[in-house]
Amino acid sequence: MSAPAPTSVNVDASGRVFDLPQFIGHHAVVPPILGTHPGSIDPAHVAALHDVSIADLSDEVGRLYTFQPGFHLLRPSMPRVIGTALTVKCPPGDNWAIHGAFELVTPGTVVVVDWRGTVDSCGAGAAALHPPIQKGLAGIVVDGAWRDLDEAAALGFPIIGLGETPYSSPKAQTGEINVPISCGGVIVQPGDLVVGDSDGVVVVPRAYVADVVAAIRARLARQAAAGGESEDVATVSGTYWRQFEALGGQRVGDGERQ
Repeated sequence: MSAPAPTSVNVDASGRVFDLPQFIGHHAVVPPILGTHPGSIDPAHVAALHDVSIADLSDEVGRLYTFQPGFHLLRPSMPRVIGTALTVKCPPGDNWAIHGAFELVTPGTVVVVDWRGTVDSCGAGAAALHPPIQKGLAGIVVDGAWRDLDEAAALGFPIIGLGETPYSSPKAQTGEINVPISCGGVIVQPGDLVVGDSDGVVVVPRAYVADVVAAIRARLARQAAAGGESEDVATVSGTYWRQFEALGGQRVGDGERQ
């Protein structure tokens, strides 16, 4: 008769202690990583971008730093997310690393979770949010789902994700924290600036935050000088037709080429 599998002590949500078999199946030889966080971004830069539209920010950071469609504030009343990324890489369907990340929160932190689109279990709920909110957690961006969203909205706390579900997943695999992750099709580094609202999410790489702030201020100054007209409209106006003519475009009454 073979020996029983080694066990470890685990605790469920109600505080009951039980044995959990260890390492059923394959055990990865690659250990989990906890990276070093570079610290908060200059609050003056965060304030300068706080009310800038997602569209304008996307224009400045480009396509590679603009989230793919589908990410949204999980309640319409939630405020904008803006703050310094604390990144989390979770095995799909296991939210243990999110709880570990909550213990590392500092003022202005946005927890950004790579969960590979998991929406059949939640990252966490309202009860788990209270301690990190008291420590200064500014928001959540999750490539997956969350729960207790009405309670979070009542706290004025923003969560951006793909959906909601009441089911809370098992907590067994440690995942990784403060490592480069992929969320919304964007590589997010620890310490990047993350901004999101009902229009979408953008990431401002940490090394370029000051440059983006300067570019936004210059854009606003040009718009003010133009009497508030959109810079894009002023640039594009008439350009299409000049190109059309330069390419020998034909204007015909019946839509047929001649």
